[in-house]
Amino acid sequence: MNFLEERIVKDGIVKEGNILKVDSFLNHQMDVTLFQQMGEEFKRRFADKEINKILTIEASGIGIACIVASCFHVPVVFAKKSKSVNIDGAVYVAEVESFTHKCKNQVIVSKKFLHPEDKVLIIDDFLANGCALQGLIQIVKAAGGTVEGIGIAIEKGFQSGGTVIRNLGYHLESLAIVEGMDALAVWCWIALHTPRYRYYIYSDEYGQEFEDLIGKQYSEGYTNSELERMTEECLCANPYIEGITDFECVKKDEKIMLSFRIISTLGEQETEIYV
Repeated sequence: MNFLEERIVKDGIVKEGNILKVDSFLNHQMDVTLFQQMGEEFKRRFADKEINKILTIEASGIGIACIVASCFHVPVVFAKKSKSVNIDGAVYVAEVESFTHKCKNQVIVSKKFLHPEDKVLIIDDFLANGCALQGLIQIVKAAGGTVEGIGIAIEKGFQSGGTVIRNLGYHLESLAIVEGMDALAVWCWIALHTPRYRYYIYSDEYGQEFEDLIGKQYSEGYTNSELERMTEECLCANPYIEGITDFECVKKDEKIMLSFRIISTLGEQETEIYV
């Protein structure tokens, strides 16, 4: 896993409907050190391109785009979702649909800031169905500029956006591609590291009860059996998970490695988690 994938596993939250929340480090609270790593990685991946402008869309793409722009030493322009009194003169307009917010917006860019000589790198935080990117591509084309590449922090591989954009012939680089099973693995990691009943924000069905085994003089066989039961009970709170098989647990130093196969409506996956 690369640095962003590791951060998603550590701090990401998967909500019902396959919505991945990364607001603790990406699109609400922003980890600028992480953004710097992302900017340097995009600079490396598009090193052969003559980029003279970064384009993104408000709001959550702006932070990443600014860091990327600093790495390329070029200006950044962001498409606005509504026309304000601060924008005067002619504008480029495109309509985009938001997967997360389930709504359509007209986005605009002043014609003063995009020109035919511009070689544009489009940057955004998420790629789902690709509507936002197609809107930005439309704006660059209307300006007569060239889309040299597209950089995405997190691509939802279980949706069609990445395939659509690549099939259009654009150079698309995603730092992390989250498949349906990947999102489920993130959910499992977080659930198995959350003690049940400890946090009021979670329901009584969420989390594990491993602490009930701490300090008890149970036999190894009984302890392993209880760990398997508690693990399966914890994970089956997720409606996509049907059960687990091939369960093993091994104590390593002060931690226990749980190894098992997840059986879900999305498929099967071998998983190892330290708790």
